[in-house]
Amino acid sequence: MPGITSLPMDLLIYIFTLVPSDSVEYMDYTKSGKPRPMKKNQLTQHTGNTYTFDNKYLGTRLMPDTISKLSLVCKDFAMCSNNLWQYIYISYFRNDIPYKINYSPEIYRKKYLSYIKFHYEKIKDYYDKDCEYLKKMIFIKDNNASIYYKYISQAVESMGIDHPGRIYYICDLMTYSRNADNQIDYVSYPIRFDRIISERIKCLDELNYYKRSLLSHKQIILKYLTIIRNIK
Repeated sequence: MPGITSLPMDLLIYIFTLVPSDSVEYMDYTKSGKPRPMKKNQLTQHTGNTYTFDNKYLGTRLMPDTISKLSLVCKDFAMCSNNLWQYIYISYFRNDIPYKINYSPEIYRKKYLSYIKFHYEKIKDYYDKDCEYLKKMIFIKDNNASIYYKYISQAVESMGIDHPGRIYYICDLMTYSRNADNQIDYVSYPIRFDRIISERIKCLDELNYYKRSLLSHKQIILKYLTIIRNIK
């Protein structure tokens, strides 16, 4: 008895495109709205930004996530979806120009998934590097807050707190700029006692901000690690 696997490819594609597709950040679209994967240099340059596929194209809108979902429905759907990887790869990556060599559908699936994996690896790398920056800033803000606290404590013990305009020469404060030579610099400068208090409060606020950001980044990295590990 004929089943879904015996249907013509055009009809299968039409059926599969009726399934809603999630927005995918690694897809772009032409002026006509046709789906188009981003070039790898675009993925590299714009990592960390959000790019979503705008589903305006009136033709085929078959996305990788649709094929992956339908392949889990049953064996027949899995067999059909296997052939669709070839269709979308040639359609989106090669502008409907097939290879001269007749590759198996599995090769097209691996090539497409390799592209997707590359995209998520670049995002993960972006957050990995940003985590190093956040760790460095946490260390710096913790150090500076401790130094400010030391001078505040000394002022209280020496009754200098009664003279808020007194100038203190603060030493060994850390500073760092991502645009410089990636080194932590040490600075010293004179500052009034009342400014020491306000600078410590500012340091503690920034310290808490960087700690929250680091925790958020780690959760995002774990999410993308899960995606990368499941791309096979």
